[in-house]
Amino acid sequence: MNSCLNGALLKWRAGEYLREILLGDGDIAALVSEHVYPIIAPENTVGAFIVYNRVKYTRDYTKFGLTADVARIDVTIISEDYDQTLDLAELVDAVLSGTHSSEDGLKLTFKLHDSQEGFEDFKYYQILTFDIE
Repeated sequence: MNSCLNGALLKWRAGEYLREILLGDGDIAALVSEHVYPIIAPENTVGAFIVYNRVKYTRDYTKFGLTADVARIDVTIISEDYDQTLDLAELVDAVLSGTHSSEDGLKLTFKLHDSQEGFEDFKYYQILTFDIE
């Protein structure tokens, strides 16, 4: 199997890999404990937490086959404390941005694509959108 296809397979599980990276950082883990969830947090989750979800996955082909693929993942940071969402957003951006190697040697590069913030259900949130190549 070619390395581009191996990388493509890894992109389907990029969220799981993202979770490992975030929880592997002591500063982030200190603020959210184990509260990093795919798609939705459990009801009544207390304190700051992070939710991630893949919002897009595309592949580029030429007549020679697969040439590139990109997953896009939203990382949503939620807290009742606005400043805490900013602190976590800065940490998440610093920890994820750049190239990371998987256990089997494949590389994923995280690039911040977009961000937004808001307030809903009495909680503040920051959404960081990363492209993963």
